[in-house]
Amino acid sequence: MKTGIIILSHGSRDEAAENSFNRLMQRIALRLGSTDTVLSAAMQYNKPGIFARTEELQKQGVTSIVIFPWFLHCGIHLQKDIPAIINECRNRYPGIDFTLLPPLGNYIRMEDAVVEQLSPLTGNGLSKLPVTGSAIEELSHRIIDRRLDSEKLPPEKHAVYRRIIHSTADFSFIDSLRIHDNAIEAGIKALRQGAPIICDVYMVAAGITRTAKEKICCINDPQVINRAKEEGCTRAAAAVIHLADRIAGSIFVVGNAPTALWKLMEIIQNGCRAPALIVGLPVGFVGAHESKTALWKSGLCCITNESPRGGSPAAAAAVNALALLAKQNIQDVKNPVPGA
Repeated sequence: MKTGIIILSHGSRDEAAENSFNRLMQRIALRLGSTDTVLSAAMQYNKPGIFARTEELQKQGVTSIVIFPWFLHCGIHLQKDIPAIINECRNRYPGIDFTLLPPLGNYIRMEDAVVEQLSPLTGNGLSKLPVTGSAIEELSHRIIDRRLDSEKLPPEKHAVYRRIIHSTADFSFIDSLRIHDNAIEAGIKALRQGAPIICDVYMVAAGITRTAKEKICCINDPQVINRAKEEGCTRAAAAVIHLADRIAGSIFVVGNAPTALWKLMEIIQNGCRAPALIVGLPVGFVGAHESKTALWKSGLCCITNESPRGGSPAAAAAVNALALLAKQNIQDVKNPVPGA
């Protein structure tokens, strides 16, 4: 399925404003790597509109069009006008599937941008901020919990979300994080039974500080380095093959290399016994999002997210949260022991 994207603005009578929008859309299309299938359109005042852009995309063989409304909130245009246009497009182009995404105001990153811009103006001088480690962590948790409490998460999920957000300062994980129904229980059980923790890179292993369980990373092992050269793959992928006989029942943590996650899913599909839990949170522009989406769709017991964001701090934080849960009663997780 070939997908096209239409980024839809309201349109403006002001030429400078419209030119500014078009330049922004060109930069977005370049970052997405597709200037031919990521196009801008306007609801009114400017051209082209949705119909004209749909015609262009159809000529390129697109069979799915996603419309991203460059609107803050769901007003009359999004409630009535745009759905009506999309219905007409469906009638005109029955071979194309149309999807309308939510407006910008629905995305947590918009909230983050506003908070980051206004935070310096709220009068919290440095003299008012805590200076000890425990006080800083306590204030951080209060800030995070104000946002998480509105999500009404179960305590154990709250603990995982909190620790990942604390380690990354990124509230977008609220929207993107995916936790398998059995993931937390499986992770706690594996830790309590002494399962090894296999890490794609040493940075992940270094970040896992809340448990003394065995941590394994062999990305610098000479045999792994030679295998990677011989097979023309990354060392992270070669390390997965090297550790194949240690994977069953482990906690497998990927915070850096999408290739490790791809290789892990491949060998599981080919008969390797699965880990008790996969923490799949690689970061990057190439393959990270795709590998995590594939992991989530695979049905394997995992903690992952559907985004290019991630990284070693997030992956280590997920394991640290599970380690604390393994030591505490669930009802205590929102009031962790000092230093936890």
